[in-house]
Amino acid sequence: MLYYYTIKIIGGNVIIKIYSQNVPLETTLSYALTMQQLIEQCRTLPNGENIEWYYGNYGLNLPFIVPRKNYYAVPCDIRNDNYMPVNFDQVMNMVKPDLIFIHDDPQRCISFFERVVHTPIIYWLPWDSEDPNTRMAIDGVKNVDYLCVVAKFAQKIMQDMGFKCDQIYNPIDTSVYKPNPEAGLKLRKECNIPEDHKIITWVGRAGWRKRIPDLLAIASKIINKPNSKTHLLLHMDINGEFNNNISFIELLHSYNLLGEGKVIYPRELHPDNAYPIEKMVEIYNATDIYITTHGGEGHCLPISEAQSCGKPFIATDVTTTMEFADYKIRGNDMIGSRGIGVKQDFVFPNKGIMRPCVSIDDFVKQTEYLLADDNLRKQMGKEGRKFVIQEVDKRVVGAKWLKIFQDFKEEGIQL
Repeated sequence: MLYYYTIKIIGGNVIIKIYSQNVPLETTLSYALTMQQLIEQCRTLPNGENIEWYYGNYGLNLPFIVPRKNYYAVPCDIRNDNYMPVNFDQVMNMVKPDLIFIHDDPQRCISFFERVVHTPIIYWLPWDSEDPNTRMAIDGVKNVDYLCVVAKFAQKIMQDMGFKCDQIYNPIDTSVYKPNPEAGLKLRKECNIPEDHKIITWVGRAGWRKRIPDLLAIASKIINKPNSKTHLLLHMDINGEFNNNISFIELLHSYNLLGEGKVIYPRELHPDNAYPIEKMVEIYNATDIYITTHGGEGHCLPISEAQSCGKPFIATDVTTTMEFADYKIRGNDMIGSRGIGVKQDFVFPNKGIMRPCVSIDDFVKQTEYLLADDNLRKQMGKEGRKFVIQEVDKRVVGAKWLKIFQDFKEEGIQL
Protein backbone atom coordinates (compact mmCIF):
# COMPACT_ATOMS: atom_id res chain seq x y z
CA MET A 1 0.00 0.00 0.00
CA LEU A 2 1.37 3.42 -0.94
CA TYR A 3 0.64 6.62 0.90
CA TYR A 4 1.50 10.01 -0.55
CA TYR A 5 0.69 13.24 1.24
CA THR A 6 0.97 16.97 0.72
CA ILE A 7 0.39 19.92 3.01
CA LYS A 8 -0.30 23.40 1.73
CA ILE A 9 0.07 26.27 4.17
CA ILE A 10 -2.37 28.91 2.98
CA GLY A 11 -0.84 32.38 2.95
CA GLY A 12 2.71 31.06 3.17
CA ASN A 13 2.52 29.21 -0.15
CA VAL A 14 4.11 26.13 1.45
CA ILE A 15 3.12 22.62 0.46
CA ILE A 16 4.58 19.61 2.24
CA LYS A 17 4.33 16.31 0.42
CA ILE A 18 4.57 13.17 2.51
CA TYR A 19 5.30 9.94 0.70
CA SER A 20 4.87 6.82 2.82
CA GLN A 21 4.58 3.15 2.04
CA ASN A 22 4.30 -0.07 4.05
CA VAL A 23 1.13 -0.22 6.11
CA PRO A 24 1.84 -2.86 8.78
CA LEU A 25 -0.72 -4.54 10.96
CA GLU A 26 0.22 -2.77 14.20
CA THR A 27 -3.30 -1.34 14.26
CA THR A 28 -3.88 -2.13 10.56
CA LEU A 29 -3.24 1.59 10.03
CA SER A 30 0.31 2.25 11.26
CA TYR A 31 1.96 4.83 8.99
CA ALA A 32 -1.40 5.89 7.63
CA LEU A 33 -2.63 6.49 11.18
CA THR A 34 0.59 8.33 11.99
CA MET A 35 0.01 10.74 9.15
CA GLN A 36 -3.70 11.13 9.83
CA GLN A 37 -2.86 12.16 13.39
CA LEU A 38 -0.26 14.60 12.10
CA ILE A 39 -2.91 16.06 9.79
CA GLU A 40 -5.24 16.54 12.76
CA GLN A 41 -2.61 18.40 14.77
CA CYS A 42 -1.03 20.44 11.99
CA ARG A 43 -4.01 22.40 10.78
CA THR A 44 -2.91 25.90 11.79
CA LEU A 45 0.52 27.49 12.10
CA PRO A 46 1.51 29.28 15.33
CA ASN A 47 0.93 32.63 13.61
CA GLY A 48 -2.69 31.65 12.83
CA GLU A 49 -2.35 30.71 9.15
CA ASN A 50 -4.31 27.65 8.09
CA ILE A 51 -2.78 24.47 6.67
CA GLU A 52 -4.28 22.65 3.71
CA TRP A 53 -3.40 18.97 3.38
CA TYR A 54 -3.27 16.85 0.25
CA TYR A 55 -3.25 13.12 0.87
CA GLY A 56 -2.49 10.61 -1.88
CA ASN A 57 -3.14 6.89 -1.81
CA TYR A 58 -2.36 4.15 -4.27
CA GLY A 59 -5.54 2.41 -5.31
CA LEU A 60 -8.06 5.15 -4.51
CA ASN A 61 -10.90 5.01 -7.01
CA LEU A 62 -11.34 8.78 -7.03
CA PRO A 63 -10.98 11.72 -9.39
CA PHE A 64 -7.59 13.38 -9.33
CA ILE A 65 -8.10 15.66 -6.33
CA VAL A 66 -11.12 15.28 -4.06
CA PRO A 67 -11.96 17.27 -0.89
CA ARG A 68 -12.07 15.24 2.31
CA LYS A 69 -12.87 16.29 5.86
CA ASN A 70 -9.27 17.12 6.85
CA TYR A 71 -7.38 16.75 3.57
CA TYR A 72 -7.55 16.49 -0.21
CA ALA A 73 -7.25 13.02 -1.73
CA VAL A 74 -4.64 12.70 -4.50
CA PRO A 75 -4.61 9.20 -6.06
CA CYS A 76 -1.17 7.88 -7.03
CA ASP A 77 -0.47 5.13 -9.55
CA ILE A 78 2.50 2.83 -8.81
CA ARG A 79 3.41 0.31 -11.51
CA ASN A 80 7.17 -0.07 -11.17
CA ASP A 81 9.73 -1.28 -8.66
CA ASN A 82 11.16 2.06 -7.58
CA TYR A 83 7.98 3.28 -5.82
CA MET A 84 7.71 6.42 -7.95
CA PRO A 85 4.10 7.38 -8.83
CA VAL A 86 3.50 7.06 -12.57
CA ASN A 87 1.51 10.29 -12.34
CA PHE A 88 4.26 12.08 -10.36
CA ASP A 89 4.65 14.95 -12.85
CA GLN A 90 0.89 15.44 -12.98
CA VAL A 91 0.78 15.63 -9.19
CA MET A 92 3.62 18.19 -9.16
CA ASN A 93 1.94 20.34 -11.81
CA MET A 94 -1.45 20.26 -10.13
CA VAL A 95 -0.35 20.99 -6.58
CA LYS A 96 2.84 23.01 -7.31
CA PRO A 97 4.59 22.20 -4.03
CA ASP A 98 7.13 24.38 -2.28
CA LEU A 99 8.22 21.60 0.07
CA ILE A 100 8.16 17.80 0.02
CA PHE A 101 7.79 15.84 3.26
CA ILE A 102 8.56 12.11 3.20
CA HIS A 103 8.08 9.49 5.92
CA ASP A 104 9.18 6.04 4.74
CA ASP A 105 12.04 3.53 4.74
CA PRO A 106 15.15 4.69 2.84
CA GLN A 107 15.18 1.82 0.35
CA ARG A 108 11.82 3.05 -0.93
CA CYS A 109 12.86 6.69 -1.13
CA ILE A 110 16.20 6.76 -2.96
CA SER A 111 14.73 6.91 -6.46
CA PHE A 112 12.14 9.41 -5.26
CA PHE A 113 14.85 11.71 -3.88
CA GLU A 114 16.80 11.48 -7.13
CA ARG A 115 13.71 12.47 -9.12
CA VAL A 116 12.97 15.55 -7.00
CA VAL A 117 15.43 18.24 -8.06
CA HIS A 118 14.07 21.73 -7.49
CA THR A 119 11.87 21.28 -4.42
CA PRO A 120 13.22 21.21 -0.84
CA ILE A 121 12.75 17.88 0.96
CA ILE A 122 12.04 17.16 4.62
CA TYR A 123 12.76 13.52 5.44
CA TRP A 124 11.32 11.96 8.62
CA LEU A 125 13.39 8.78 8.67
CA PRO A 126 12.11 5.63 10.47
CA TRP A 127 15.56 3.99 10.54
CA ASP A 128 15.30 0.48 12.02
CA SER A 129 18.80 -1.02 12.07
CA GLU A 130 22.06 -0.73 14.01
CA ASP A 131 24.11 -2.34 11.25
CA PRO A 132 27.13 -0.02 10.85
CA ASN A 133 28.05 -1.44 7.43
CA THR A 134 24.92 -0.56 5.51
CA ARG A 135 25.19 2.37 3.13
CA MET A 136 21.44 2.62 2.59
CA ALA A 137 21.09 5.33 5.22
CA ILE A 138 23.63 7.56 3.53
CA ASP A 139 22.10 7.01 0.10
CA GLY A 140 18.69 7.74 1.57
CA VAL A 141 19.50 11.09 3.14
CA LYS A 142 22.30 12.64 1.11
CA ASN A 143 19.87 14.53 -1.14
CA VAL A 144 17.45 15.84 1.50
CA ASP A 145 17.35 19.39 2.85
CA TYR A 146 16.17 18.66 6.39
CA LEU A 147 16.60 15.36 8.20
CA CYS A 148 14.58 14.23 11.21
CA VAL A 149 14.72 10.67 12.56
CA VAL A 150 12.01 8.86 14.50
CA ALA A 151 14.10 7.53 17.40
CA LYS A 152 17.06 8.62 19.50
CA PHE A 153 19.21 5.60 18.63
CA ALA A 154 18.85 6.53 14.95
CA GLN A 155 19.78 10.14 15.68
CA LYS A 156 23.10 8.98 17.14
CA ILE A 157 23.77 6.74 14.13
CA MET A 158 23.09 9.57 11.70
CA GLN A 159 25.20 12.00 13.72
CA ASP A 160 28.06 9.49 13.83
CA MET A 161 27.82 9.35 10.03
CA GLY A 162 28.23 13.12 9.95
CA PHE A 163 24.61 14.17 9.37
CA LYS A 164 22.83 16.91 11.27
CA CYS A 165 19.38 15.73 12.29
CA ASP A 166 16.55 16.25 14.76
CA GLN A 167 14.42 13.52 16.40
CA ILE A 168 10.62 13.24 16.73
CA TYR A 169 8.68 10.07 17.58
CA ASN A 170 5.72 8.76 15.59
CA PRO A 171 2.54 10.09 17.27
CA ILE A 172 -0.22 8.17 19.02
CA ASP A 173 -3.38 9.46 20.68
CA THR A 174 -2.97 8.97 24.44
CA SER A 175 -6.55 10.13 25.00
CA VAL A 176 -7.71 6.99 23.13
CA TYR A 177 -4.95 4.56 24.04
CA LYS A 178 -5.31 4.74 27.81
CA PRO A 179 -5.83 2.48 30.84
CA ASN A 180 -9.32 1.01 30.74
CA PRO A 181 -9.77 -2.09 32.94
CA GLU A 182 -13.37 -2.57 31.80
CA ALA A 183 -12.24 -2.80 28.17
CA GLY A 184 -9.68 -5.42 29.12
CA LEU A 185 -12.23 -7.49 31.04
CA LYS A 186 -14.59 -7.35 28.06
CA LEU A 187 -11.99 -8.95 25.80
CA ARG A 188 -11.05 -11.55 28.42
CA LYS A 189 -14.68 -12.61 28.70
CA GLU A 190 -14.98 -12.85 24.91
CA CYS A 191 -11.91 -15.11 24.86
CA ASN A 192 -12.90 -17.12 27.98
CA ILE A 193 -9.76 -16.13 29.88
CA PRO A 194 -10.19 -16.00 33.70
CA GLU A 195 -9.25 -12.79 35.47
CA ASP A 196 -6.47 -14.51 37.45
CA HIS A 197 -4.76 -15.78 34.28
CA LYS A 198 -1.98 -13.84 32.56
CA ILE A 199 -1.84 -12.66 28.95
CA ILE A 200 1.30 -11.93 26.97
CA THR A 201 0.55 -10.10 23.72
CA TRP A 202 2.12 -9.38 20.37
CA VAL A 203 0.69 -7.10 17.64
CA GLY A 204 2.05 -6.76 14.13
CA ARG A 205 2.83 -8.27 10.75
CA ALA A 206 4.24 -11.78 10.55
CA GLY A 207 7.28 -10.53 8.62
CA TRP A 208 10.84 -11.89 8.67
CA ARG A 209 12.09 -9.16 11.02
CA LYS A 210 9.45 -9.94 13.65
CA ARG A 211 10.82 -13.44 14.36
CA ILE A 212 7.45 -15.17 14.90
CA PRO A 213 8.98 -18.65 15.33
CA ASP A 214 11.11 -17.29 18.20
CA LEU A 215 8.03 -15.66 19.72
CA LEU A 216 6.17 -18.97 19.63
CA ALA A 217 9.15 -20.86 21.02
CA ILE A 218 9.21 -18.47 24.00
CA ALA A 219 5.47 -18.74 24.54
CA SER A 220 5.67 -22.53 24.37
CA LYS A 221 8.27 -22.70 27.14
CA ILE A 222 6.02 -20.58 29.39
CA ILE A 223 2.54 -21.82 28.48
CA ASN A 224 3.36 -25.54 28.40
CA LYS A 225 4.71 -25.67 31.93
CA PRO A 226 2.56 -27.68 34.38
CA ASN A 227 -0.27 -25.61 35.90
CA SER A 228 0.52 -22.64 33.69
CA LYS A 229 -2.09 -19.88 33.65
CA THR A 230 -0.53 -17.87 30.83
CA HIS A 231 -1.97 -17.28 27.34
CA LEU A 232 -0.48 -15.75 24.20
CA LEU A 233 -2.65 -13.17 22.40
CA LEU A 234 -1.63 -12.50 18.80
CA HIS A 235 -3.15 -9.71 16.73
CA MET A 236 -1.84 -10.58 13.29
CA ASP A 237 -2.69 -11.79 9.83
CA ILE A 238 -2.26 -15.56 10.24
CA ASN A 239 -1.70 -15.83 6.48
CA GLY A 240 1.41 -13.65 6.69
CA GLU A 241 5.05 -14.50 6.01
CA PHE A 242 6.56 -17.48 7.83
CA ASN A 243 9.80 -19.41 7.50
CA ASN A 244 9.93 -21.96 4.66
CA ASN A 245 6.27 -21.39 3.75
CA ILE A 246 5.11 -23.12 6.92
CA SER A 247 1.52 -22.21 7.79
CA PHE A 248 0.60 -20.55 11.06
CA ILE A 249 -1.33 -23.63 12.23
CA GLU A 250 1.66 -25.84 11.45
CA LEU A 251 3.84 -23.53 13.51
CA LEU A 252 1.44 -23.68 16.45
CA HIS A 253 1.38 -27.47 16.19
CA SER A 254 5.18 -27.70 16.11
CA TYR A 255 5.38 -25.72 19.38
CA ASN A 256 2.49 -27.61 21.02
CA LEU A 257 0.39 -24.46 21.17
CA LEU A 258 -2.82 -25.70 19.56
CA GLY A 259 -6.02 -26.02 21.56
CA GLU A 260 -7.10 -25.22 25.11
CA GLY A 261 -6.93 -21.47 24.61
CA LYS A 262 -3.13 -21.44 24.67
CA VAL A 263 -2.96 -18.97 21.79
CA ILE A 264 -5.71 -16.48 20.97
CA TYR A 265 -5.65 -15.02 17.46
CA PRO A 266 -8.10 -13.57 14.93
CA ARG A 267 -9.35 -16.03 12.33
CA GLU A 268 -10.04 -13.39 9.72
CA LEU A 269 -7.72 -10.41 9.67
CA HIS A 270 -5.82 -8.82 6.81
CA PRO A 271 -3.48 -5.79 6.79
CA ASP A 272 -5.74 -3.98 4.33
CA ASN A 273 -8.73 -4.16 6.69
CA ALA A 274 -9.11 -1.31 9.14
CA TYR A 275 -9.33 -2.80 12.63
CA PRO A 276 -11.33 -0.70 15.11
CA ILE A 277 -9.07 1.24 17.44
CA GLU A 278 -11.45 0.59 20.33
CA LYS A 279 -10.76 -3.13 19.81
CA MET A 280 -7.02 -2.46 19.95
CA VAL A 281 -7.58 -0.65 23.25
CA GLU A 282 -9.35 -3.76 24.54
CA ILE A 283 -6.41 -5.92 23.45
CA TYR A 284 -3.80 -3.80 25.21
CA ASN A 285 -5.90 -3.44 28.37
CA ALA A 286 -6.43 -7.21 28.55
CA THR A 287 -2.64 -7.64 28.37
CA ASP A 288 -0.28 -8.15 31.28
CA ILE A 289 2.96 -7.83 29.29
CA TYR A 290 3.53 -6.74 25.70
CA ILE A 291 6.33 -8.86 24.16
CA THR A 292 8.27 -8.57 20.90
CA THR A 293 11.23 -10.54 19.55
CA HIS A 294 11.92 -8.10 16.71
CA GLY A 295 15.29 -7.72 15.02
CA GLY A 296 15.04 -3.93 14.90
CA GLU A 297 12.38 -1.22 14.90
CA GLY A 298 12.29 2.40 13.81
CA HIS A 299 9.76 3.09 16.56
CA CYS A 300 7.58 0.01 17.23
CA LEU A 301 4.20 1.67 17.56
CA PRO A 302 2.62 -1.27 19.43
CA ILE A 303 5.09 -0.76 22.30
CA SER A 304 3.96 2.87 22.58
CA GLU A 305 0.31 1.86 22.33
CA ALA A 306 0.75 -0.74 25.07
CA GLN A 307 2.66 1.74 27.24
CA SER A 308 -0.04 4.34 26.72
CA CYS A 309 -2.53 1.77 28.07
CA GLY A 310 -0.34 1.37 31.16
CA LYS A 311 1.37 -1.89 30.21
CA PRO A 312 5.07 -2.86 30.48
CA PHE A 313 6.95 -4.54 27.65
CA ILE A 314 9.80 -6.97 27.02
CA ALA A 315 11.78 -6.80 23.76
CA THR A 316 15.03 -7.72 22.06
CA ASP A 317 17.79 -5.35 23.16
CA VAL A 318 18.17 -3.60 19.83
CA THR A 319 17.35 -0.19 18.26
CA THR A 320 14.54 1.49 20.25
CA THR A 321 14.26 -0.93 23.18
CA MET A 322 16.70 0.85 25.51
CA GLU A 323 15.10 4.28 25.12
CA PHE A 324 11.55 2.99 25.56
CA ALA A 325 12.41 0.69 28.49
CA ASP A 326 14.80 3.21 30.09
CA TYR A 327 17.78 1.15 31.13
CA LYS A 328 21.31 2.55 31.04
CA ILE A 329 23.65 -0.37 30.27
CA ARG A 330 23.21 -2.94 27.52
CA GLY A 331 23.94 -6.64 27.68
CA ASN A 332 23.35 -7.58 31.32
CA ASP A 333 20.20 -7.26 33.46
CA MET A 334 18.37 -4.75 31.32
CA ILE A 335 15.46 -4.02 33.63
CA GLY A 336 14.37 -0.45 33.08
CA SER A 337 11.74 1.72 34.69
CA ARG A 338 9.29 1.11 31.80
CA GLY A 339 10.23 -2.30 30.37
CA ILE A 340 12.90 -4.95 29.97
CA GLY A 341 15.48 -5.62 27.27
CA VAL A 342 16.50 -9.18 26.41
CA LYS A 343 19.99 -10.31 25.39
CA GLN A 344 20.81 -10.96 21.77
CA ASP A 345 21.80 -14.53 20.92
CA PHE A 346 23.45 -14.08 17.52
CA VAL A 347 23.39 -11.78 14.50
CA PHE A 348 22.72 -12.90 10.93
CA PRO A 349 22.45 -11.22 7.50
CA ASN A 350 18.93 -10.73 6.18
CA LYS A 351 18.00 -8.66 3.13
CA GLY A 352 21.38 -6.95 3.16
CA ILE A 353 21.28 -5.91 6.82
CA MET A 354 22.72 -7.63 9.88
CA ARG A 355 19.82 -8.47 12.19
CA PRO A 356 19.95 -9.92 15.73
CA CYS A 357 18.10 -12.97 17.01
CA VAL A 358 17.02 -12.78 20.63
CA SER A 359 18.08 -15.26 23.33
CA ILE A 360 15.00 -17.45 23.80
CA ASP A 361 16.11 -18.64 27.24
CA ASP A 362 16.75 -15.10 28.50
CA PHE A 363 13.40 -13.95 27.10
CA VAL A 364 11.60 -16.74 28.97
CA LYS A 365 13.49 -15.88 32.17
CA GLN A 366 12.64 -12.17 31.97
CA THR A 367 8.99 -12.81 31.05
CA GLU A 368 8.43 -15.19 33.95
CA TYR A 369 10.18 -12.74 36.28
CA LEU A 370 7.85 -9.90 35.28
CA LEU A 371 4.72 -12.07 35.23
CA ALA A 372 5.40 -13.00 38.86
CA ASP A 373 5.66 -9.39 40.07
CA ASP A 374 2.32 -7.58 39.91
CA ASN A 375 3.64 -4.44 41.58
CA LEU A 376 6.58 -4.10 39.20
CA ARG A 377 4.31 -4.47 36.18
CA LYS A 378 1.99 -1.76 37.50
CA GLN A 379 4.89 0.59 38.25
CA MET A 380 6.43 0.05 34.81
CA GLY A 381 3.02 0.64 33.26
CA LYS A 382 2.64 3.97 35.05
CA GLU A 383 6.11 5.12 34.04
CA GLY A 384 5.54 4.00 30.46
CA ARG A 385 2.34 5.98 30.11
CA LYS A 386 4.03 9.04 31.61
CA PHE A 387 6.82 8.75 29.03
CA VAL A 388 4.43 8.36 26.09
CA ILE A 389 2.36 11.37 27.18
CA GLN A 390 5.50 13.49 27.40
CA GLU A 391 7.26 12.31 24.22
CA VAL A 392 4.91 10.43 21.86
CA ASP A 393 1.45 11.98 22.22
CA LYS A 394 0.14 13.38 18.94
CA ARG A 395 -0.24 16.87 20.41
CA VAL A 396 3.43 16.95 21.43
CA VAL A 397 4.55 15.62 18.05
CA GLY A 398 2.25 17.96 16.15
CA ALA A 399 3.57 21.00 18.00
CA LYS A 400 7.16 20.08 17.09
CA TRP A 401 6.31 19.71 13.41
CA LEU A 402 4.34 22.94 13.37
CA LYS A 403 7.40 24.78 14.60
CA ILE A 404 9.52 23.18 11.89
CA PHE A 405 6.98 24.13 9.22
CA GLN A 406 6.84 27.68 10.57
CA ASP A 407 10.64 27.94 10.62
CA PHE A 408 10.76 26.76 7.02
CA LYS A 409 8.19 29.34 5.99
CA GLU A 410 10.11 32.15 7.67
CA GLU A 411 13.74 31.15 7.15
CA GLY A 412 13.92 28.22 4.75
CA ILE A 413 15.51 24.86 5.54
CA GLN A 414 19.20 24.02 5.42
CA LEU A 415 20.67 20.66 6.35
